[in-house]
Amino acid sequence: MTILDPRIAVAAKSLIAAAAHVFERDRILPRPAFHPYIKIGQDYFGGSLMYLPEFEALEAAVAKVHSRFREETPLPERDFASTYIFSFLEACVARCCRNDEPLSATAESVETSLADLARTLASNTWEVACCREISHLTTLDGRPIDLLEVTVTPLIASPADHTRQAHALVDDVIAGAERAYLREAPSGYDPPESIVVARGCDGKPFEFVDVLSDRIERFLLFTRLLHAGTCHSMYEVRGETCLVRRFDPTLILFRGDNRRMMSSTHAVRRTTRLDAADSARLAGLAQIFDQAVRRHPGVFVTSFDMAVHKFQLSYHAYAWYEQVVDLATAFEAVLSGKETSDLTLRLKTRAAALFATESDSAANIFRDIGTLYELRSRLVHGGDLTQKELKKRIRAISSVTKGRTFGFELGCAVDRLRDLVRRGILARICLASGATPLWTLGEDAGVDAKLADNRTREEWRLAWHGILESFGAFAAAEKPQAAVDIILPEDQ
Repeated sequence: MTILDPRIAVAAKSLIAAAAHVFERDRILPRPAFHPYIKIGQDYFGGSLMYLPEFEALEAAVAKVHSRFREETPLPERDFASTYIFSFLEACVARCCRNDEPLSATAESVETSLADLARTLASNTWEVACCREISHLTTLDGRPIDLLEVTVTPLIASPADHTRQAHALVDDVIAGAERAYLREAPSGYDPPESIVVARGCDGKPFEFVDVLSDRIERFLLFTRLLHAGTCHSMYEVRGETCLVRRFDPTLILFRGDNRRMMSSTHAVRRTTRLDAADSARLAGLAQIFDQAVRRHPGVFVTSFDMAVHKFQLSYHAYAWYEQVVDLATAFEAVLSGKETSDLTLRLKTRAAALFATESDSAANIFRDIGTLYELRSRLVHGGDLTQKELKKRIRAISSVTKGRTFGFELGCAVDRLRDLVRRGILARICLASGATPLWTLGEDAGVDAKLADNRTREEWRLAWHGILESFGAFAAAEKPQAAVDIILPEDQ
């Protein structure tokens, strides 16, 4: 435990008494129980406190004890005590409100905040975290699980307590996370759901939160590739975990979670249930992915990067036709190669050659890609598309469950294209990994001639299936089980 310098402690308690008077005068105190947090610039002006003698005394005490706050410190290395002081005051207000204490130098809540202040001032690295609520994701036993440097905690509360439990889990990681909500708390109900957390320490917390968010996105990519789930991100809270900090938590709402714009394709659900065996599967998938994606000097972005990006983006798109276009772009980027002639035929033949299994015949794959690309062409290259014609096209796709709502049928069509992209990404990283890759990313010479040969085609198909099987992920090469409608019981 870090011990706070007595000079800072005395100055901080003196400021608490002076600030309490200002807050009461300006009717900031007492706080309502449902909104204990105050924020500079929204609830009060910094100028109402920072010119108080007690505030200046605390700034001076911090600078005397910690050299990075002194004026002679070069700007790149210099820190500013006022940032921490305002955060300390706001933490004291929130804790006193929560514990039903008056804001005073003798309050127990102030002592807790002083401990936070001591730790934060003495540190040169700070813990930050990203917490993301994700739908259609849980664990087999309902307990938290650690995978790929993230923690997945299922939400198991009743519908009435669902949002409360989600926010409590986030607040347990990022103290005072609700400050990010601006009294408009994110909510949604698309069970089963989980809170996925990535956390770590760094000397530059502003930048490191992006690293942690990318870590969650990487986990989601491999989970989607492995299980073909329909899990999508709803919102993310990111920030320092300590209540006394340099920057407040921030909230990100993902595009696909906006209920006014959300696609009807979100009605399609294929739940991902993780267990301990997924640790080896996800680690193996991450390893071959990193082996396959070899970076070359001077290359800024590749077609495979675009394929992965569009695949992930399809989970956020708010309209089914945008999802179709994104996924078609991803499919071309991962499988088509550099030639521009006979694009659809090349996609159909390559996919049929590489993806065919007992549960998904080459004929079905060939035919479905043709239907989906006809739909994509109508969307991109102009022309009206009537509902009658659209229904006819999507009902021709082998995986579409007929007789349900039109939105669910659309979702099945999008799900089919997404699964073909998923298997395309898996096939490419498997064939491009290892000491002697069969099909290196970025290379395309002679691929169609090789796949036209029965023996080579079978060899390539067995090769990428075998790599998946080596770490227990053979099922990922298969067509996934049929999705269900979220408005119906899952066993129907």
